[in-house]
Amino acid sequence: MIKYGEKILNRTVDINIHDALGLGYDQLALQISDSEEKEKIQKKAITHFKKFLSENIKLPKSYRNLGLIYLHQNKLKLSLKYCIKAYKLDKKDIFTPTFLGNVYGAKGEYVNALKWYKKSLRYEETKSISLLNIANIYAKQHKNKLAQKYARMVLENLPKGKKQKGVDLFLKSKSENILRINK
Repeated sequence: MIKYGEKILNRTVDINIHDALGLGYDQLALQISDSEEKEKIQKKAITHFKKFLSENIKLPKSYRNLGLIYLHQNKLKLSLKYCIKAYKLDKKDIFTPTFLGNVYGAKGEYVNALKWYKKSLRYEETKSISLLNIANIYAKQHKNKLAQKYARMVLENLPKGKKQKGVDLFLKSKSENILRINK
């Protein structure tokens, strides 16, 4: 995807290619264990997002995606800055509350993380991931009954055909203890 995107970049004036390349480089960086190589790839991602941002100053995703990269670099102040800017630009954006929850969760500010995850529950597109994030926050706080409650809600939120498969996968995952607590 990245090689193809770089080739397109030389032949197009479509600024959206920078957004796609930024996300591509960010995801690639997450898979690299060598810290120097990872940093080089993340810098490319930031460069593309900043280029996208320079042309799309009013789009919340411009700021949100830059915040994502800084979150992945554990630069939490910068991540929070860009995610808050995204939220201020569009309070109805469906993804920004989840991103804000992720940043606050990474900072260990669980009350704020829960606030933002609960805001994102109103959007069907982010409901399952927000329920899972809420369960994880409660598990980190050793609030096992609440963690279990939200973990079950994740499974209940799955489409009917995928529900049993989701239960099976969940029980095999690292998080299986959330469901089994206090049974």
